Amino acid sequence: MKLNKLILFFFFIIASPSVIVAQSLEAYVFSGYTFSDRFPIYGGRAKIHDGHTFGGGLQYMLNNQYAIEVIYHRQQSQITAFSSNLSLDVDLPMNVHFILAGSNRVQRIHEKASVYGGVKVGAVIYDPKGISLDNVTHFAAGVSAGGKIFIQPKLGLRVQANLFIPITDLGGSIFWSPGSGVNVGLAGFGSILHFGFTGGLFYKLF
Repeated sequence: MKLNKLILFFFFIIASPSVIVAQSLEAYVFSGYTFSDRFPIYGGRAKIHDGHTFGGGLQYMLNNQYAIEVIYHRQQSQITAFSSNLSLDVDLPMNVHFILAGSNRVQRIHEKASVYGGVKVGAVIYDPKGISLDNVTHFAAGVSAGGKIFIQPKLGLRVQANLFIPITDLGGSIFWSPGSGVNVGLAGFGSILHFGFTGGLFYKLF
């Protein structure tokens, strides 16, 4: 239910009047790869494996140098976790959903090409595919940088590097089992890093 509400909020933002009157608006889709990351949990360690990434978004150019954007980023992954304290041994598929909004600084390097970088904030949803496991939503932040080039008057190619970081408190859960009360939580102040690359197409709507 939380995921559905966040997706609806995402589309509400991109359909708002402020976007409709934008100087220019681009829609884009992408596919890519996100690297794995290991992190400590109570009594053990866990790993979110590398996997395929895909998604899309909208970028609204405020002027020639600044833009705002919203993005949906989904990683298909696997999580493994072992904890001697919790008698936990998990190995199951998991989807990671990022829904973020932020701003970019844009620098034109050619009539048809530009580079950009910026920061984003929003939410991440860890969605494990296991029996009696619930997903968990956290605040998230990230940085991204990339470049794009027009290959047609309104169509172009876009490549980007991303680093997304969930913001969790001490012991923040990645997922939990409501039946047993067992959760996979961060030990200390360990961070989970989602770093990867994407490439795709963008289309200038106006």
